[in-house]
Amino acid sequence: MSLIPQLYGEKCTKSRLVAGAFESTDYFPHLGKQGRWLHFTAAVTRDDEGNVTGGVETLQDVTELKVAQNMVEGNSVDRS
Repeated sequence: MSLIPQLYGEKCTKSRLVAGAFESTDYFPHLGKQGRWLHFTAAVTRDDEGNVTGGVETLQDVTELKVAQNMVEGNSVDRS
Protein backbone atom coordinates (compact mmCIF):
# COMPACT_ATOMS: atom_id res chain seq x y z
CA MET A 1 0.00 0.00 0.00
CA SER A 2 3.01 2.28 0.31
CA LEU A 3 2.84 3.03 -3.43
CA ILE A 4 -0.39 5.02 -3.11
CA PRO A 5 1.15 7.97 -1.22
CA GLN A 6 4.10 7.90 -3.63
CA LEU A 7 1.80 8.06 -6.67
CA TYR A 8 -0.62 10.65 -5.32
CA GLY A 9 1.68 12.68 -3.08
CA GLU A 10 0.07 15.35 -0.93
CA LYS A 11 -3.33 14.79 -2.58
CA CYS A 12 -3.62 11.48 -0.74
CA THR A 13 -4.49 11.06 2.95
CA LYS A 14 -5.13 8.11 5.24
CA SER A 15 -8.82 7.26 5.39
CA ARG A 16 -10.62 8.23 8.58
CA LEU A 17 -13.22 5.51 7.98
CA VAL A 18 -11.31 2.50 6.61
CA ALA A 19 -8.25 1.17 8.44
CA GLY A 20 -5.22 0.94 6.14
CA ALA A 21 -6.98 2.75 3.28
CA PHE A 22 -6.13 6.01 1.54
CA GLU A 23 -8.39 8.71 0.08
CA SER A 24 -8.01 11.48 -2.44
CA THR A 25 -10.10 13.92 -4.46
CA ASP A 26 -8.81 15.17 -7.80
CA TYR A 27 -9.93 16.84 -11.00
CA PHE A 28 -9.87 14.87 -14.25
CA PRO A 29 -10.12 17.37 -17.13
CA HIS A 30 -10.57 14.74 -19.85
CA LEU A 31 -13.64 13.07 -18.33
CA GLY A 32 -16.83 14.39 -19.88
CA LYS A 33 -17.22 17.71 -21.66
CA GLN A 34 -15.99 19.88 -18.79
CA GLY A 35 -14.03 17.40 -16.69
CA ARG A 36 -15.09 15.65 -13.49
CA TRP A 37 -14.06 15.73 -9.84
CA LEU A 38 -13.65 12.21 -8.40
CA HIS A 39 -13.14 11.09 -4.81
CA PHE A 40 -11.57 7.68 -4.32
CA THR A 41 -10.84 5.36 -1.42
CA ALA A 42 -8.34 2.53 -1.97
CA ALA A 43 -7.39 -0.35 0.33
CA VAL A 44 -5.67 -3.71 0.07
CA THR A 45 -7.43 -6.93 0.99
CA ARG A 46 -5.62 -9.56 3.04
CA ASP A 47 -6.11 -13.22 3.90
CA ASP A 48 -6.16 -14.61 7.46
CA GLU A 49 -2.34 -14.68 7.55
CA GLY A 50 -2.05 -11.03 6.52
CA ASN A 51 -0.92 -11.70 2.94
CA VAL A 52 -2.13 -9.22 0.32
CA THR A 53 -4.75 -10.88 -1.87
CA GLY A 54 -6.02 -7.91 -3.84
CA GLY A 55 -7.41 -4.45 -3.52
CA VAL A 56 -10.63 -2.48 -3.44
CA GLU A 57 -11.14 1.00 -4.81
CA THR A 58 -14.30 3.05 -4.75
CA LEU A 59 -14.88 6.12 -6.90
CA GLN A 60 -17.47 8.81 -6.30
CA ASP A 61 -18.25 11.63 -8.70
CA VAL A 62 -18.21 14.78 -6.52
CA THR A 63 -18.34 17.30 -9.36
CA GLU A 64 -21.63 18.89 -8.31
CA LEU A 65 -20.35 19.31 -4.74
CA LYS A 66 -17.08 20.91 -5.91
CA VAL A 67 -18.91 23.27 -8.30
CA ALA A 68 -21.25 24.35 -5.47
CA GLN A 69 -18.32 24.84 -3.05
CA ASN A 70 -16.45 26.93 -5.60
CA MET A 71 -19.50 29.09 -6.27
CA VAL A 72 -19.97 29.76 -2.54
CA GLU A 73 -16.26 30.54 -2.11
CA GLY A 74 -16.18 32.70 -5.25
CA ASN A 75 -13.57 30.55 -6.99
CA SER A 76 -13.49 29.46 -10.60
CA VAL A 77 -15.33 26.20 -11.27
CA ASP A 78 -12.39 24.07 -12.39
CA ARG A 79 -9.29 22.75 -10.64
CA SER A 80 -9.49 24.53 -7.29
